[in-house]
Amino acid sequence: MKRNDLIPALIIALFGAVVAVVSYILGLGSLRVPGPGMAPFLIGTLLVLSSLPVVVSAFLAAPAGSIGSGTSPWHGINLRKIGLCLLTLLGFGVILEYAGFVLSALLCLICLFRIVEKQKWKTILLASFLTVLVSYVLFVVILEVELPVKLFWKI
Repeated sequence: MKRNDLIPALIIALFGAVVAVVSYILGLGSLRVPGPGMAPFLIGTLLVLSSLPVVVSAFLAAPAGSIGSGTSPWHGINLRKIGLCLLTLLGFGVILEYAGFVLSALLCLICLFRIVEKQKWKTILLASFLTVLVSYVLFVVILEVELPVKLFWKI
């Protein structure tokens, strides 16, 4: 692990701890009758436990005396890509009700595949289509979840 992994791992551990504490306050219930805080408590605990090895290995990977020195944790991060990804996800949320799940998810995935790592258009279109198809079959056909199915012309 790199030294720059320490800060994100600590943030994830802190977030997981907060989720676990708030979930405990909601009430865990029992294994037979779980309370409203059981699932979030388990997820928060899992976040804390999964971030601990990263924290430990980041401390062990750092040379002595390097804490607080060296490069910024933001060094080498492409903020433009992060911003474009966030805008794409925001756009997905905005157009979901108007375009429906299939079209908005397809457009979102095409944008994300193009932004994150430029691929060939054939790869982008195939991966996006297959991802939307698998998601649709899983959620609509198997789990019977009602997803927005509107299109622009049916508003």
